[in-house]
Amino acid sequence: MARRGERYAVQDRLFASLERLETKDTQHAAVQELAHLIREMEPPVLSTLLHAAGTQTAKTSQFSRRHCLALAAQACTPQGCIHWRAMLEPPLLGKLLGLLGRALRDGDAAVCAAVAEGLGTAAAAAALAQAADHLGPLDPPLLRLLLTALNNPLCGGRAELCGVLAHLEAGRVRGLVGTSFHQVLAAWPEVLGSAAEGTGLLGVLGSKGKDFGARAAAAGALKALAAGVGLQAPGWDIVAAALKAAKTDTSKPVRDAATAALPLVAGLLEFQASGAPPDHWPAVCGSLLAAEAGGGKQRAAAIARAKAAAAGRVDDGGSPSHLIPAVHPAMPPPAAVGSAFGGATIAGSVPAVMPPPQFAAATASTAYLPATAVPMPPPPAGPFAFPPPPAMAVLPVMPQDNSQLAAQLASIQHQQAAMAAALAAFTTSTQSTLQQMQMHLSSVGAGVAALAAGSGSSGNDGQAQAIQASLEAVNARMAALAVGVGGAQQVLAAAGVGGAGVPTAGASGPAGSSPSAVAGSPGGPEPFCPKRLSSLHRSYNALEHDMLLKQQLAACLPGSPTAAPTSPAAGPPSAGHGAELSSAPTAPAAPDWEAAYGQLLGAGGDVPADQQAQLKLLRCIARSGPVWEQLSPATGQRLMQAVVAFLQEGTALKRLLPLLWPLADSATPASRAAAAYPAALRQQLLAALAAYPLLAVPAEGQVQGEALGQGGGTGTDGASPAADPLAEKRELLLSALRAVWDQP
Repeated sequence: MARRGERYAVQDRLFASLERLETKDTQHAAVQELAHLIREMEPPVLSTLLHAAGTQTAKTSQFSRRHCLALAAQACTPQGCIHWRAMLEPPLLGKLLGLLGRALRDGDAAVCAAVAEGLGTAAAAAALAQAADHLGPLDPPLLRLLLTALNNPLCGGRAELCGVLAHLEAGRVRGLVGTSFHQVLAAWPEVLGSAAEGTGLLGVLGSKGKDFGARAAAAGALKALAAGVGLQAPGWDIVAAALKAAKTDTSKPVRDAATAALPLVAGLLEFQASGAPPDHWPAVCGSLLAAEAGGGKQRAAAIARAKAAAAGRVDDGGSPSHLIPAVHPAMPPPAAVGSAFGGATIAGSVPAVMPPPQFAAATASTAYLPATAVPMPPPPAGPFAFPPPPAMAVLPVMPQDNSQLAAQLASIQHQQAAMAAALAAFTTSTQSTLQQMQMHLSSVGAGVAALAAGSGSSGNDGQAQAIQASLEAVNARMAALAVGVGGAQQVLAAAGVGGAGVPTAGASGPAGSSPSAVAGSPGGPEPFCPKRLSSLHRSYNALEHDMLLKQQLAACLPGSPTAAPTSPAAGPPSAGHGAELSSAPTAPAAPDWEAAYGQLLGAGGDVPADQQAQLKLLRCIARSGPVWEQLSPATGQRLMQAVVAFLQEGTALKRLLPLLWPLADSATPASRAAAAYPAALRQQLLAALAAYPLLAVPAEGQVQGEALGQGGGTGTDGASPAADPLAEKRELLLSALRAVWDQP
């Protein structure tokens, strides 16, 4: 009870001191008191300290966060706390790493500096390196926190963290690579990192500055990883290049560490190029380390001993057993993780192919040959040319197992035949669909070319070129797909499947029909297509929709080839339904301005509310010119109403003058046609012209012009009649129209 009371008293003093950290007048006194309290804190109170240091509120100051981290770092040193070992053991170790990881993401630079102090000067990383061999498998989040600290240039313990990951001790690989092998391999890209981005071990090795201890430790960690991981992970060519660059470092310890690590990494690359089994690497690595221990003069003898060890022979002059790199006993064998990282699996761990029983020799294919009938590959050349391991003995087949093996073999052969037949049906239908789509796309391209040749508008030419480019891209994709389908057909032909051998209803798959029926006729079902063909269908449908719009535009505007009539009931043509465009261009037909204006003006004579519709109507006016005599009285009146509306809205007068000038000449057919329109409508046009707003120069501006000798008079409205170039044209047009129409 007394001890518990003392603990509670220490906790009360701890909380009181932490509260005093928030007050500016008592900050430094609180820091000194906390440093004195931590020296004799027990593990439960240390846990309370870590919890309080990690708890932050809106009132927590930057001074408090920084000094809490410094106090936590002090608790990890023998001089700062008598129970410092408890900080480096669970559960306090996990809390400490979590606290440091959260502080690394703090936006305050001083807090990050305190984290660096906690990892460096407090020797937390060094203690973790000593305890790494005795820890269980590390959680991936904790490993990511260590890698985050390793990537931080402000971290003062990066050299120790490199040793935490891996280091060589008396010829054995130590560190997290032994106790957390799977976790290290899962995070291998982050462990290796990038020199350009400054991450991982390569980033530490390629860093600049005075932290040469971290660079030397990174070279040693890469050497240890090469010995312990070997071919289980990729990227050793990049490691070799980084070590070669580190041999020219400004610091001698870094150059020495890179020089010591490079032969082992180069030997690993040679071993990988030789094609030797991965399980021979420990013996080869031990020989290389023995040669390094002998001063580099025993390399040839070390290679010979490595070959002998790989071949299973006993050599009295072999390397000592303690020099053969071996990781912690908790590390799984290389075969357990070899396939996950693309490495070769151990040859001796896979049994040889079992030959088929004698009764199945007539039905067995070439894929079921006995192991003795397969020619063995030649042994690899080079310094690591090891003989292949002896094959495992073939187990005899017992007579009572013949029926089960025969049933399994027959089932497998039936499944293979069904799959080959379904593949043949699919390739045939795909080939037919591709041919139909290519024919239809050719016709679409011809139609687009004809439309571009007969159109005089630059906008239509640009759109036609864009459609042609899309067609070329789709044709290229279809050609690539056709090459793949042709290769599949060749494989099926070589296997003796396809053509007449393809089963039909009920045997070729869920379609239940022959390839000809799947390919489709004009009235048959649409062909089945994979995802790539589906994207081609979508591209084709989009192009066809554009073609329909171009045909409608050609029907409305002159100078375009006559498009084939389409109706909503007919629907757009599609591949496989027999609809094709004419490949030959047609002769340009006379423009039907009555239909064009009838479609653009609609039922009423008002200006369309849609801006795009207004632009289309203005383009049609500019392209047609004065065609009043070609329009019916109803269409002409609607066009005049639209012109009145344009003038009232302030549309540019120069775009409408070419349409109105022929009305002022009584000798033109346009004037005679407009004379039949209602007088009220013509009066509206005259009123809109008279009220059209024009820019005018004020009278004082005109007076200034007279002073300069420019001359001119002043209009009745206080502006110059020559202020706007269109003013005179408007007045002439108004007077001429009034004279022709006998309007006052």
